[in-house]
Amino acid sequence: MPEYYLNTSAAAAGLYVHIPFCLSKCDYCAFNSYPVNRHAPAAYIKALKKQVRLLADYLPVQSPLTVFSTGFGNGVTNHPFDTVYLGGGTPTCLETDLLLDLLNCLKNNFRLEVESEITIEANPNSICYDGLARLTDAGVNRISLGVQSFSEPLLEKIGRGHSAEDIYLGVEKIRKAGPGNLGLDLIFGLPGQDLQDFRESLESALNLNPQHLSLYELMVEKNTPLAGKVASGRLSLPDEDLVAEMAEAAREICRKNGFKQYEIANFAKEGFSCRHNLHYWHNHTYLGLGAGAVSGWQGLRITCEPDPDLFIARLNSGVTPVTFMEGLCRQASFRETVIMGLRMIKGVSIEYLQKNFQISPLNYYGEKLAGLLDMDLIEIRGDRLRLTEKGLPVANRVLSSLV
Repeated sequence: MPEYYLNTSAAAAGLYVHIPFCLSKCDYCAFNSYPVNRHAPAAYIKALKKQVRLLADYLPVQSPLTVFSTGFGNGVTNHPFDTVYLGGGTPTCLETDLLLDLLNCLKNNFRLEVESEITIEANPNSICYDGLARLTDAGVNRISLGVQSFSEPLLEKIGRGHSAEDIYLGVEKIRKAGPGNLGLDLIFGLPGQDLQDFRESLESALNLNPQHLSLYELMVEKNTPLAGKVASGRLSLPDEDLVAEMAEAAREICRKNGFKQYEIANFAKEGFSCRHNLHYWHNHTYLGLGAGAVSGWQGLRITCEPDPDLFIARLNSGVTPVTFMEGLCRQASFRETVIMGLRMIKGVSIEYLQKNFQISPLNYYGEKLAGLLDMDLIEIRGDRLRLTEKGLPVANRVLSSLV
């Protein structure tokens, strides 16, 4: 077995659970998700619970070879978790009883910290007040709501299954149900979108008084309906300069409204940064459950079967749902930590990199990093290596050069 970097940090980990079902599939979406009416959610949750118990049956081990052979971690159920994220897909399109059953299974088999952040993703047309109130009572304390736009024509262009009115009604139900931490997702660079339209959508979102905003640039993914419409000329996208203006407007408007940008696409009021996503950006330990979920555990990258029906079949047959596993060497783990850390506005600690990987980023990247410093795309401020204001708009290009 090749040597790989074994991360044995005792810090609390993140727990991600993938629910791959939606009421309908959006035209731009390339995520591992499927229309819920074509599948069996109850059977899927039952299989998820089997995966949880499969993990619980493994005893703590010391040998990396044993970790590889089992496919899971070094004492998974004894490891503390301080975040749970139910993502998708749209978890709230499932019956509440199924979600409560799953949450109880997680609590009974994993060591969740008392003050854990427990997030559930939702769409405006999947919010049920009674169901959300019950989930809140069960410990859900954060909602990530996929809004994307407040423009009816743009919502229709990208195949969203909700209206602007649904957004307002959904947020009203969330506020009444109890979770005090609301995050809204918007997309900019939509087909036919202009700067004024984006500003109006962002202002509409801010008027709903969320604690968190995720503002994503539209990515046209291969083999999606949106990609086909763009390629055929049925839809046209804003040019790069206009998209850059939207990104700059987002930063300006959010700053003026008390939101701090803490990651390339994420803004939060004080104390409301997404703790779960910070596990990813710090390249810390996280465990992924469900179809297509990925774990970063004890230096291993573990991937589950993406097809929900095959995922169910494997677990029902007593077969592990893991379909791919690799151990990352020290240099690969170092690069991932640099890339993920540079997504954060404060950047990544040079001292941390040298202490944990025995690698200096200045020496490792050499002329490549020197060139980015000379172009004022990256800077060193104190102990932090980070993107500059000039580097933020071209972050993807900068980060790809350091992979």
